[in-house]
Amino acid sequence: MKKILLITLLILTALSCKAQIIPIEEDINYRINEIEIPDGAYIKDVNNLLDKFIGAWTGTFDNKSYEFIVEEILYQSDIRDLSRDELIIKYIITDNITNQVIADTTTLPNNDPLIITGDYLDANGKVYHSDYWGFNSECGQNGYITMGVINNGTQMNFGLSVKGEIFDMNNCPNGPAEQVIPETIILTKQ
Repeated sequence: MKKILLITLLILTALSCKAQIIPIEEDINYRINEIEIPDGAYIKDVNNLLDKFIGAWTGTFDNKSYEFIVEEILYQSDIRDLSRDELIIKYIITDNITNQVIADTTTLPNNDPLIITGDYLDANGKVYHSDYWGFNSECGQNGYITMGVINNGTQMNFGLSVKGEIFDMNNCPNGPAEQVIPETIILTKQ
């Protein structure tokens, strides 16, 4: 009897020490209601809502070709004991007239600041929001990316909300940097 009681007690202790799992679609409620996510929590894509975004997406706009590669990673905070499933986006932009590469982040490590990093999934699980810092971010090439999959998962609305924050105008003698990501583009899944 003592063995059974001891085993039961050990199992209950182990279960109580397990990290709290928060479904990724509930993360936005914590933000809206300004509720702190507990230490040790894992914001997890338990319902596979991020899967529809993953893959290579291409499109053209204003004589430029765009390819965005969306991957899911497990992010672990350096600041606090918190883990989350999130999307990162690497990209290559090519000028169709000169065939010159304008921007390419495809070979950079996942933690490079030029990689578009996930932030949150909206409450209905359809639009994913990310943070964007371009090659000329200090001169205003920065903002927020939104992605929404449409047409049975074959296309994506991809958009940039320009933040345009300039950190030091002395470092930007030509004024704000030109945006290389369009404010809106329809991409096709490859």
